[in-house]
Amino acid sequence: MKCILHIGTEKTGTTLIQKWIYSNEESLSRQGVALTKTAGHPNNRMLAAMFQRNLDDYLRMIGVTDEAGRKASFETFRANFRDEVEALSKDHHTVVLTSEHMQSRLKTHEEVAELATFIGEFFTDVEVVCYFREQSQFRRSLYSTALKSGKAISFQKFHADPFKYRHYYDYEFIMDKWVTAFGAGSVSPVMFDRNKMRHGDIRKDFIERTMPDVDLGGLLYDVSSENESLSALQSVAVRLINERHPKFIKNQANSLRNRMVRSVIGAAHLKRGSVSDGRSEEIFNGFAESNRRFFGKYFNADENLFEPPPRDRSEESPKEEIGIVHDLTESLLNINGLTVITEKEVERLTELAVGLARGGGESREGALVLLKVLQRVRPKSSTIENAILEAENV
Repeated sequence: MKCILHIGTEKTGTTLIQKWIYSNEESLSRQGVALTKTAGHPNNRMLAAMFQRNLDDYLRMIGVTDEAGRKASFETFRANFRDEVEALSKDHHTVVLTSEHMQSRLKTHEEVAELATFIGEFFTDVEVVCYFREQSQFRRSLYSTALKSGKAISFQKFHADPFKYRHYYDYEFIMDKWVTAFGAGSVSPVMFDRNKMRHGDIRKDFIERTMPDVDLGGLLYDVSSENESLSALQSVAVRLINERHPKFIKNQANSLRNRMVRSVIGAAHLKRGSVSDGRSEEIFNGFAESNRRFFGKYFNADENLFEPPPRDRSEESPKEEIGIVHDLTESLLNINGLTVITEKEVERLTELAVGLARGGGESREGALVLLKVLQRVRPKSSTIENAILEAENV
């Protein structure tokens, strides 16, 4: 059975590919191509999480807070994955595994080698596919992801010395790791350049490169661009939110912070300007030599095939609007009463309020007050709404 292992890199249309192929899961299955459920979906991030050395936000979100917890989760995952692949092999010839975190979170040769050993337990043929993007543009887009993930750093300070972050920006170093683990014939590097993509579409490009027998005409294309970078105005607002409200509190998601960030991302009037980068030419030139080696070794080219980045247009950025958004966001965050409350706390308080409401009398009246406060925190909760209706009709 064959495995297509799509490892990124980040900011090369990976989210779009993932959501799109899962939206076509049934059509692909009829053509013998299967997708996994046990590794998480549409981003099969569990694969990276089980082999990376550090405990990150994803592991905290699934309740893993220490190494013992990770080991226990891995054993459960291994057993479930084995059962899943065995079942899929009965009527499929290929399984697609996709997560950009396999490239970005597996930083060492040892981590990648352990993943390769694991994959080799289940598949006889493995093809690793990785798209690569010019480094200065990659850094700019990666900054947007960092803000969405809860970082509160300015762009000037973000990866200020990108040459230190080899596992992100040194493409020769990245490819060498994966080739060492999987073999040169099993790893396919691809330039992320929309002008050179097959049919000018990352989705079709990915399918035709990895599974040319799949009928593209039989797939749906209603899933379009995903995970777009934040604008200059959005970046200012999200950074200030992150400064005041961490993404996690005691290993639980900070729902207040997440709601505010979603509001900023969804605000059409804030989608103006791009984050200014006066260092793009410096970064392009700084990676020129390693890129020449990368393209020479893996593309049989004797030059840096990346196009120079476009001229920085910082003078065209909406500076006045950026200042207004900064001041307005800061003022709103200073308003008293923005209280952080976790999902588990809401659930527990709801349970207590429901119990009080069933007690009748003053207990019911107090429960109603609490339930209506909780409803302001979770306005779409059917559990809270039903509890209020029940208490009011007693």
